[in-house]
Amino acid sequence: MAFCLLAQPVLANPINHCVNISNALEAPREGSWGYNVKDQHLKKIAEAGFDTIRLPVRFDAYFDTKLDPIFLARIDHVIQTALEADLQVILDLHHFKDVIEDVENHADKFLQIWTELSKHYRGWPDGLMFELLNEPTRVIETKRVDQLFDSVWDVIRENHPERWIIVEGAKYSSINEIAKLKLRDDKTIYSFHYYQPFKFTHQGASWMDKPPPPNNLEQKDVIRLQNKIAQSPMPDGPILLGEFGALHTIEAPQRNRWITAVRKAAEKRGFGWCYWGFAAGFGLFDPQTESWRQDMLDALFVD
Repeated sequence: MAFCLLAQPVLANPINHCVNISNALEAPREGSWGYNVKDQHLKKIAEAGFDTIRLPVRFDAYFDTKLDPIFLARIDHVIQTALEADLQVILDLHHFKDVIEDVENHADKFLQIWTELSKHYRGWPDGLMFELLNEPTRVIETKRVDQLFDSVWDVIRENHPERWIIVEGAKYSSINEIAKLKLRDDKTIYSFHYYQPFKFTHQGASWMDKPPPPNNLEQKDVIRLQNKIAQSPMPDGPILLGEFGALHTIEAPQRNRWITAVRKAAEKRGFGWCYWGFAAGFGLFDPQTESWRQDMLDALFVD
């Protein structure tokens, strides 16, 4: 359990208001899940008040001993465009199912990908951050996840001694696992994801075989999530609520109440937050009308 004090003073959290660029570059191919990243959208994100984007990328789908240079150039463009818009960028290794479901046979691939990315992004601005692995599932324990992180840590630090690195625990980055992560250096951010009650946030989700039916957010649900975020043990270091969200199709007053409750609970503990997501089913932005869903945006920014 990671509760001892760090040898060096904890640095302030560099992330305040973040949004995930979801259903784009973590899809099997960009656009196959209905969204392509647009330069003008990154500018709109900055103008709306966000300081960071989280960029989920399915790198393993473009890796065969080396990363596809055309795909890597596409990632470079998105990162550079975001940085030029004064947004920080979390580069997130997303949907790497092979290593999560069969770690022993794919740990080398994990190391190879991060070795190449580490060398490729050497010298890039400090606003670029690395997130090593999204949502390790129940198949792998947090202790084993930490061993994966150990395997790439020195390789990354050799090229990026001062870059922020983000880590998270098992069980889909559960809030119950974050305190089990080992303490690392003072440029580490510890992350968790939160979608509870799942039956509420994912009601009617079209991609699920058996999505939860329509249901209401009860006061007891709000109290439970507030207490969970307020009281859960955390590592000593900056904390990021790396994903939270509710489908935009949920009845607006209840959906926005949930978003506001989670966001405020995170802010009360000094956590940065990153909403899931920009233009997906949970989306704050409607790419058909090229406009924000203003009530959802207000739930994130208006007290």
